[in-house]
Amino acid sequence: KVFGNPQALKRLNAILHRAADGIVTTDGSGVILALNSGAARIFGREEWEVVNEQADRLIPGISKYLLPVGDVVDGDAVAGYGIEGLGIHADGSRLPLHCSVARVRVDRAVRHSIIIRDLSALKEVENEYRKLANVLEYNPSMVMITNARGTIEYVNLKLTEVTGYPMEDLVGHDQKILKSGLQD
Repeated sequence: KVFGNPQALKRLNAILHRAADGIVTTDGSGVILALNSGAARIFGREEWEVVNEQADRLIPGISKYLLPVGDVVDGDAVAGYGIEGLGIHADGSRLPLHCSVARVRVDRAVRHSIIIRDLSALKEVENEYRKLANVLEYNPSMVMITNARGTIEYVNLKLTEVTGYPMEDLVGHDQKILKSGLQD
């Protein structure tokens, strides 16, 4: 067991404190008891700045996911929740986050662990993808993407407008369908 072995406890503490993802521990009412260096980095705050504050200060609305759900026995965890929300950085900026929340009872005290992943970089990539997808979809030129075997994987609106083929009749078919003489 980890708690009876000082060396194992030391190793576990080092692993948790150095994890890239943020880890925040709260009591049963959502008061922050501890956070690791990953959480300090994500929120731009030191541990002493937020310990004894409500977790809602960092992640508004998280407290509704910290409500007791079912009974737990010592050492057992209740299956958690995975949620996306916004966190608040020390500079006031909003951060898109994914939070995994679990509830556990240790020595008759309810605790919550919130494992936090900053989604900022992922959201930026998604926004760039959306922009490029719109450029392709609404391009005034015809656009078709095929795989190495010539199977159509994508056509834009202009191509369907010019050929008269609906997208569903083209995607998944060989590109030769457009040279078949069957279209108007």
